[in-house]
Amino acid sequence: LADKASRHLQRDYTKWLDRVIRDKFRATANVTFPSGITQASDFVVGGAQNISLEHIYRAKEKLCGTREWQKFGNGRVICLVPASFNVQMLADPDYRELSKNHQGDKNQLYGYIGSAQEIDFFEVTTLAGYSDNGGDDTASIASSNVGAGVRLEECLLFGPNSVGFGSGANPEARFADDTNYGTVAKVIWYALHGMELLDSRGVERVVYQGADA
Repeated sequence: LADKASRHLQRDYTKWLDRVIRDKFRATANVTFPSGITQASDFVVGGAQNISLEHIYRAKEKLCGTREWQKFGNGRVICLVPASFNVQMLADPDYRELSKNHQGDKNQLYGYIGSAQEIDFFEVTTLAGYSDNGGDDTASIASSNVGAGVRLEECLLFGPNSVGFGSGANPEARFADDTNYGTVAKVIWYALHGMELLDSRGVERVVYQGADA
């Protein structure tokens, strides 16, 4: 019983930690929309405002050009992307050419899918989605509501030292002292962590239209 409870609690902890840290990156107000879009309410059903290299490069220009944010030690920044990114970008011949050769120093077990102009792309299946149907994380972006029937997705582009994480105790299963004379097993996962958005200038959210809700 203890082993089974610990296994399920470990999964719950991992999902919780992933979501909390992800939301620290999302806390920035820096958002790059597709060309011709200025806020979430501008997207319409069937608008096909898909992701593109031009869209990504405009976001990188804001991050590394306008705000002059530093790059990682390898001279690159990281872009976390949802599964729909790769599906949409495969239609772009420039992206196919730039990303077809995977770099040998990148472990694809961690989601690495390619690189383009000082950007390393990693696919992450737990990034936020936005719609008004209640099934996604939120129905608004930067105080602008997502239109009915529209579903938006986002990539997270960032450099080092933008989000911090520290741990004082690794997660572990803890059982309560009170078992009601051996009839009840109360168990929780316990950890001591701290995480925070250290500097919002180090993150750029790249929002685009996914499959309509």
